[in-house]
Amino acid sequence: MGLSICLPLLSNLTLEGVCGNVEVFNIVAPQLKNLTIRGSFASGHEYLISAPDLVYLLYRGYDLLQLYTDGFPSLEKVDISVFRPKDAHQVLYLLRQLHNVKSTLNLEIVEVIGSVYLMYSSL
Repeated sequence: MGLSICLPLLSNLTLEGVCGNVEVFNIVAPQLKNLTIRGSFASGHEYLISAPDLVYLLYRGYDLLQLYTDGFPSLEKVDISVFRPKDAHQVLYLLRQLHNVKSTLNLEIVEVIGSVYLMYSSL
């Protein structure tokens, strides 16, 4: 099940405690500047976001943010905390999605890359 939201004039959006039957969130917000996603999230939620003016993204969740976008050319700051990161490949994919960050990139999940790498290299 998916949910499509078109918010043409919104500049700030917070999604909090999102769970349930919605698996795909399609958000179109051409003037969105700040996006916050936090709460108890079920595994498997995907976020398709079209927000070319997005400047700040904050994510707090139990599983890795599954983000699909056409790019965030204005993105300056990202703050992501994941409580149960599992897959280094997903972390790398997320980093590629956020490659336009201009100043601060605070990702606690980057530790996953190192820990997973160490785990596989010791096998």
